[in-house]
Amino acid sequence: MRLTQRLVPIGVVVVVASWGALLVGCPPAATPPGAETPTPPPTPTAKAPEPPAEPGEAPAAGGEIEWVMSLEEASKTAAGEKKPMMVDFYTDWCSWCKKLDEETYRDAQVLAKSKEFICVKVDAEQDKASADKYSVSGFPTILFLDASGNKIHEVVGFKPAADFLPDMDTALTAAKGG
Repeated sequence: MRLTQRLVPIGVVVVVASWGALLVGCPPAATPPGAETPTPPPTPTAKAPEPPAEPGEAPAAGGEIEWVMSLEEASKTAAGEKKPMMVDFYTDWCSWCKKLDEETYRDAQVLAKSKEFICVKVDAEQDKASADKYSVSGFPTILFLDASGNKIHEVVGFKPAADFLPDMDTALTAAKGG
């Protein structure tokens, strides 16, 4: 009896495996001759102009903020051009910093408005002196500084583009003395 009980499960396994092999190994059904019609190549069409971007939309290909990687260099440029600075204090391990880079800073309106600033990326672990000078302790921290390097506005943490744009406007207004 024990031999029979062992043979039944093995037999079932063999039958199931055989059917599985047959089904998996079957080629697809052949298409009758003449049933296929060649697809004509696509015809080029004129591309319509893109409408203005809404907050949350990505910029056109290749659009990125032009970052200066040294606060000292950016300060000199800001003083010379009399432009405020947008300083992004980040760390390599900060997931919210990466989300800010991938989403907010790639938004078309944020990208356009960034041109009114000297934009600076500061790795807070590499430039601890700058982070300490401005009392930066959380990441990301975005400081808006006037052309002389004085803090005029601050954003701590991630914000989507629609929420970040008013902060950029606030900084621009403050930089103009308003």
